[in-house]
Formats: sequence, structure tokens, C-alpha cells
Amino acid sequence: MADYSLRPTLLRHVVRGGLSAEAALSLERFAVAEFQAQAHLHIDASLLPPINETLRWWGLMQHHRAATRLLDWSASPYVAAYFAVEDQWDSDGAIWYFDIRRLSDRMRTLYGGPSSIDAHEFDALYCQPHVAPRIVLRKPTHRSNRMVAQQGGFSFCGQILRDHAETIHEALSVVTATEASIPVYGRMVIPAHLKPEILDRLRVMNITAAALFPGVDGLGRSIDEFVRAGTQPK
Repeated sequence: MADYSLRPTLLRHVVRGGLSAEAALSLERFAVAEFQAQAHLHIDASLLPPINETLRWWGLMQHHRAATRLLDWSASPYVAAYFAVEDQWDSDGAIWYFDIRRLSDRMRTLYGGPSSIDAHEFDALYCQPHVAPRIVLRKPTHRSNRMVAQQGGFSFCGQILRDHAETIHEALSVVTATEASIPVYGRMVIPAHLKPEILDRLRVMNITAAALFPGVDGLGRSIDEFVRAGTQPK
């Protein structure tokens, strides 16, 4: 929805619950521990990450629709458009964009050095109440078929209660002010009444659930899209 800011699913939940950073981190640790304790019942244990590699566990949880601190992104504007229009047809949608190189450069300038994902440093850098609001951008080395199809990557913020949009604005508004002609970040709003038409045009380009979610789930979602489009008033 267009009125969403850049809040990962976990952040939306904890904000609604009025949790402090300490309570949100405790809830996040519990969620990860519960997922780790039961994942082997559904996924081949040889495919599971080492227990101390939190970021890889977040990625696995995100893939299976658990609430995490991760935000998904796509390098393709067409894939981004699909996710902006594929549901909630009674509300406006939005496509957020930013210059990944400039944002990475600004994170280094503001917070120093390359972002670390070393398992031994991760907790101290990103899982404490009072850490820098650094946004970390990652494209996993080992990608799922969905990530490949969606040209996807993800980001997360060191501060668990921090809206990505706030940090991106603070970091890149400086760049925009000095190079006003270059759009380095922003949001494009898609009116609700245009969503079905845009989805139909994307279908012609093979940007469909069947293509973006390889497997039977994607097929089912694609059929649902077709039925919804067929029941729209002309």
C-alpha cells in the first residue's frame, strides 16, 4: 500500500504492539530460536545454515513467510511494479527506489568501513538496542529459485525499530541536495484504479506469479490473478 513506509513485517508487528527496542529484540531472538528448533521437520537438515549464522536464518525465515527484519528488493522495475499492483486493489500501491551504490557509499561514510556479516560480530553490530541505524544491502551468494526469478536481494537496518525510509532519506537527501537533477531515491505511487490494467500489461511480458514463484504455488497464484482480472468491471 502507498501509505506504508519501508517497514519490514517484523517492525510492523512490534510497532503495533508498542514494543521497546529491547522487547522487540527479545521477540526476534525467540522467533529465530523457534524456527531453528522446528525447521528440520520440514527442510533437509543438510540445507540448514549453521546455528550461529543469524542473517542466513533470517533469509530462510523470510522465504517461508515468517516475520523478519528483512526487506525484499528487486533490480527489475517490472518485478517491483508487479508486487505494487498484484493485490489490495482498493488501495493505492507504491514503488520505492534508490541508488544502491550511492546508499552503500553513504553508509560507509556515515558509519565507517564495510558492513560486517561475520557471525561472531553480527550480534554486537545489529542485535543490540543502541546501535547505528545502518542499512545493510545484500544479495545472497546462494539464492533460491524465487530470488533468481525476481532478481531479488534484501536489506535490513541495524536498529530494529528504525524505518528504512527514514535512514534512506537522511543518507541520500544530502546527495539529492548537491545533485538535484539525479533522482537517487524516492517513491512512485500507483493509483488503485490502475492496478488491474498494469497487472494485465505485465502478464503480456510474462511478469506473473507463475514466473516469479516457480512451482505449484506460483501456478495457483497466477490462476487467481487471471480469475480476478476476469471479474473486474470493464
